[in-house]
Amino acid sequence: MISAACPPGFFGLDCINRCDSYCSGNESCDPVLGICTEGCKRGWNGLICGLDRLNRQSNADNMPIVIGVVVSVLIIVGGSIIHVILWRRKISTTLQVPSDGPSETSQQYTELAIINKPSNYDEIHSYSNHSNL
Repeated sequence: MISAACPPGFFGLDCINRCDSYCSGNESCDPVLGICTEGCKRGWNGLICGLDRLNRQSNADNMPIVIGVVVSVLIIVGGSIIHVILWRRKISTTLQVPSDGPSETSQQYTELAIINKPSNYDEIHSYSNHSNL
């Protein structure tokens, strides 16, 4: 709570703010709020002249940072989209099997000839009759 008014040319808590920094004319302002009685100096705007200029200046100082962040995000998102498109295209081409050309799957050959076929003579046995001799 402010107990006494600030001397002319000062305002705010403990009267630490100077009116001549922002106010034009006789550089007088409200001792509590700092509102300039004759308006702001050139280049300063708003009810409390100094605050508006500081806000605009800080926003202007942050503009390169904001632009850098936005551009970086756009590059990352764009690169990710391109990567996903190329990845899907690669997967779809590897999954397609051409219908006209030979397939790349290995095929087993079946042996068509019987290799160990017994001969007709293998089954003829010779029996001797020892009793007739």
